[in-house]
Amino acid sequence: MMRTKFPCLAASLLLALSACNKVSESIQRDTIITPDSISFEIPVIPDLNNPNIDIKDLETEVDLAKEIADLQGERFEPENIVSIRLNSMVIDLMPIRSADGKRDSIDAKNNFANIGNIRVNVTNGAKTDSLARVTNSSNTLLAKFNLTPIISPDSLRGYVNTANMKYNLVVRANTPTTKTMKAKIAATYILTLRK
Repeated sequence: MMRTKFPCLAASLLLALSACNKVSESIQRDTIITPDSISFEIPVIPDLNNPNIDIKDLETEVDLAKEIADLQGERFEPENIVSIRLNSMVIDLMPIRSADGKRDSIDAKNNFANIGNIRVNVTNGAKTDSLARVTNSSNTLLAKFNLTPIISPDSLRGYVNTANMKYNLVVRANTPTTKTMKAKIAATYILTLRK
């Protein structure tokens, strides 16, 4: 009886040890990257004969190597990035300080109700793609736009991985404005990493 147990035990041990050599651990993780917001100005649009305004070269700094170097103890490299998605993009109108300096408010005659649509393009100097957009049908006081992402994750990867990613905005007015509007644009990206 002891003779039959020994070969079975030896075979089981050998099988277990050989299986350990074939197992490799694969780690996949999603992480959110939020670059700093970018301030910009929408110039006065005095009439609707030329309602489109181009705002070019808004620089965004996304240091992917730094962002993913240490994620809760796991070290990743840029070559571990499987995909990059634009999760959200928001444009906020900056309030105007009152003359007495006591309160902030949105100008009733110069706000996002004047804007019909905004398209944000992404560029790296060599190529350009549409990143996100918003269409506004409201004519009530408006201070925030949530843009809809329109770029595919495959296309976005080529921009975010470069050091010279910039946003270009195309702003189309619904009604004329009389003052420059100051705004900030902010985006969040979801990276899928695997190693």
